Amino acid sequence: MNRKVLFGILIGLVFLAVLIIGFFVYRASVARGMEVEIVPPPKVLVGVPFEVKVGVSNSSSNAFKNVNLALRLPKEFAFVGQPPAQESDSRAIAALDQGGSAEQTFTVIALNGENTFKKISASATYNAGSFKSPFTKGAENNVVVGGHGVLVDIVTPQKVFSGVPFESEVSFKNVSGADFTDLKLKMIYPVAFSFVKSTVKPDIGNNTWILGDLRKGEETKFKITGILTGPEGAFFDLGATAEAVLEGQLYPIYTNAATISIATSPISMKINLNNDSGYIAGLGSSLSYTINYSNNTDVSLRDLIIKAKLDGAMYDLKSLSTNGTFRSSDNSIVWTAANFRPLSALAPGEIGSVTFSIRTKDSYPIKNPTDKNFLLKVLATIDSPTVPYFVAEGKTESHANIENKVGGSVDLTARAYFRDSTSGIVNKGTLPLSLNQPTQFTIHWRIVNHATDLRDVEVRAFLGGNVAFTGVTKSNAATIPTYNERTQELIWRLPRIPANYGVLGKPTEAVFQVEALPSTQDVGRDMLLVQESTLVAIDDFTGLEAFDKDSVITSRLLDEPTTGGAVLQHPSVVDLQKQQADERQRLLLLLQQKQASQVERDQALNDLEEQQYDAQQVLDRQLDKLRDSYKPPVVLPPSIIDGGAGGTGGAVADTACAEEAKDDRDAELAAANNNHDDDLNAALEKRRNLLIAAALVGDPHLRHIAIVAALYGYEQDEQRIEKEWNEDKAAADRKYQQDLAECNSGGVPIE
Repeated sequence: MNRKVLFGILIGLVFLAVLIIGFFVYRASVARGMEVEIVPPPKVLVGVPFEVKVGVSNSSSNAFKNVNLALRLPKEFAFVGQPPAQESDSRAIAALDQGGSAEQTFTVIALNGENTFKKISASATYNAGSFKSPFTKGAENNVVVGGHGVLVDIVTPQKVFSGVPFESEVSFKNVSGADFTDLKLKMIYPVAFSFVKSTVKPDIGNNTWILGDLRKGEETKFKITGILTGPEGAFFDLGATAEAVLEGQLYPIYTNAATISIATSPISMKINLNNDSGYIAGLGSSLSYTINYSNNTDVSLRDLIIKAKLDGAMYDLKSLSTNGTFRSSDNSIVWTAANFRPLSALAPGEIGSVTFSIRTKDSYPIKNPTDKNFLLKVLATIDSPTVPYFVAEGKTESHANIENKVGGSVDLTARAYFRDSTSGIVNKGTLPLSLNQPTQFTIHWRIVNHATDLRDVEVRAFLGGNVAFTGVTKSNAATIPTYNERTQELIWRLPRIPANYGVLGKPTEAVFQVEALPSTQDVGRDMLLVQESTLVAIDDFTGLEAFDKDSVITSRLLDEPTTGGAVLQHPSVVDLQKQQADERQRLLLLLQQKQASQVERDQALNDLEEQQYDAQQVLDRQLDKLRDSYKPPVVLPPSIIDGGAGGTGGAVADTACAEEAKDDRDAELAAANNNHDDDLNAALEKRRNLLIAAALVGDPHLRHIAIVAALYGYEQDEQRIEKEWNEDKAAADRKYQQDLAECNSGGVPIE
């Protein structure tokens, strides 16, 4: 590259640099002249609103357009009327001509930062000349923060006894030069503090007072009585916050706190339940309370009185056992020296205890949805008129309380139905079950939840062998059961069940359909449909696990509404005839409802008669086989031998007499055999007629009932006939022996 080219490039770069520098110089000259000034008050007070003025002026020869003025506050400052978290506010000024100026006023409040300097900043953005990009000019200034405009003071004892009421005085004073309106005072109690009363009634709860207006120099005072319960030496803060409502926004303007410690009580008290600090009761739980007390002073305490108040709807007051006196007006137990002699005097350092026992109720007193999360509370006090020198109260006393939760309970029921129109699911198949023929059932899981909310609920059950899930399921909850085909397990997960669902209103319920396919292993026994159902959940109130289960479900269907949940009974012949007539009537009505033609009705009746004829032919063949296989027992008359039973040990004295006795016995046995055959034939004929009547029943369930009844009746008749036959034979033998005895004695046979 030659020198001329290099020289040309250098000249070009210099020219470009001159242009860039000229651009920025021109841009700066156009924007020059904007001034921003922040003017705060000389000094401000915490909680008292004040004004900050921000001014802008144009000292240039150009007009400024789209001027926007913004003020940014430090932490613990707020714009009045805006949320305390808002740190900046902006105002728009349309234009600022040459030599023009403008000013904006912002109302601000300091929420904290007593006796400090706080820096505030302001900025102005604007357009100048033909430049589209805006220019910015900023400024800063310090705000001197003095004390608080409103003072809240808490005067309280440095030490208090645990469980003993004490007073605290709260004062509220306006030390600013301005009047306040719409003021509030909110007390911040420690968890161990129990509010008892105050000289000015709270407006919200037990810790908020609406004070309204407070003029400059004005002061308000009131007292709060409360109880701190805690271990000796523990420290607690009793706090107070003053709040002001300004232009619709609430601002905390003063916070203060007093520290209180627990002193060693002159008389201490502690309550124990079942030797378990975290005991959780249930229905019908046995509760054994022990109230321990001790004298921590160097003087003897006399005439002590102990009171224990029972607070809780789950106490079964009828089961109370105590040596104290029960006062039903306020459910309190009182011990005095009259019923417990050691309370007449308690020596220095001496300890003692009283006890009582009671049970929880066997059922929850649930009447409304809000009747849940039951608690068992005992609030106890002990006092004596003896006052040690260091106790400022008029008597020596101590307080103690204990609070225990009552867990809820959940009931899971598993039921199966074949006819289940209420669920809206149609089951197909036959009952009784048929070999290798599928039959469907609906399974109902119902959950009734008592007294507490449940979370993470899970219901599980495995299906029986040869039982499958059809995929049909529904529930009245947000979820439905799911099926694991590999394990044959159904799982229903629910995130939450509110308390008392099912106690008040309908239970939480899921329905799913299964299909059973009986095999040869299921012949002669109830087929297992669903194995044991289990429910596991977490009691949201106690944190304990809730559990329940229900037994297996078989094809017996004890809950089937058509069987009444009982073992099927054997109907009489009249019932079978009535069922047969009802079946015929049902068929005719069905044909009429469908408006069938005459041909269709005739065909249906012919089909019914053919079915009845075929059934009768089958039954006739079975009865013939039964009749052919029946063999009446052969009766062998006993031989008359010398020395035989009933004889005298020698020859029969009168042979003609003995022959006559034998003939009589043979005639009676023949009559018994004839009666036996006639009765047995009558029983067979009766069974045949009943089986024929059963074959005419169209409904398979009723037909099965009729067949079982016929076979069962024949079995009973056969046993009765055999018994009567044996009795007749025994009677003939007894009479024969008596006749032989008469013959041997020279008499004649007994007629």
